[in-house]
Amino acid sequence: MRLAGLCLDAVRLCHGDAFAAADRLAAALPVWRTLRAEAGGLLEVRVVVRQGRLVVVAGGRCVTLSPVRVAPPEWQEIGARLRAESESQDGALLAARNREMARIAAEQARALEDLQAGLAEKRAALAAATQAADTDPLTGLGNRRAYETALRQALEAAHDQGAPFALLFLDLDHFKAINDTEGHAGGDRHLRGVADVLRTVLSAGGTGSGFAYRTGGDEFAVILNALPGPAWDVAQMIIEGLAGAVSLGLTVYRKGDDAQSLALRADQALYEAKRAGRGRTERA
Repeated sequence: MRLAGLCLDAVRLCHGDAFAAADRLAAALPVWRTLRAEAGGLLEVRVVVRQGRLVVVAGGRCVTLSPVRVAPPEWQEIGARLRAESESQDGALLAARNREMARIAAEQARALEDLQAGLAEKRAALAAATQAADTDPLTGLGNRRAYETALRQALEAAHDQGAPFALLFLDLDHFKAINDTEGHAGGDRHLRGVADVLRTVLSAGGTGSGFAYRTGGDEFAVILNALPGPAWDVAQMIIEGLAGAVSLGLTVYRKGDDAQSLALRADQALYEAKRAGRGRTERA
């Protein structure tokens, strides 16, 4: 039984390679030379004990060896050495495998962190570029590009959900004269003043939800999610906030409107306000 166990240890240590197992045992146990010779060129072996004899089973063939007597201390020494070698080899392989897996995991974690950081930077850069592309640099309001996007979205909501909204056009009265007398720096101050009043009015309670845009020169637009009554009130608050220095045209979405028809009515209302004396609001 001890010889069978020793044989099995050797075969396991050599991963089923009979030749390697024979070479390993030959150095420790001279009788193994006989076992190797009778096993021939078979690569995989199984060792059992039948009726007190050692039997090597390989590839469907059985080779029976004569009983072998080995002193227990020698068995213990040889078996312990083989088991120690096997455990050392297996432990070293496992430790190496664990170290490699840890290294790969660390590299993947760093790569993921770098990827996430890169994506965050790109998202921030894209958001900043989009905001810059949609913002008027002088007043900080949305520009014409942002206005056109917002108007399209408001029209889609009105078509799909019946959400009412109003469109306001306004511009500074006598802006050319302001530029002529105060210079372009003075004109810029007036434009920033209009933007400040629009932000103040639209952020006040009870005015609904609205956004202001500078669409060009001294021209501004407001998209206001409100019914006709509140929209008119907001227009009057803008006129009062700017001390009558602007004219304003107001129109409300009607079923079937598109961007062109809505803007045309707001522009006509603005023209009527200027024709009627400026510093006032007209509705179309």
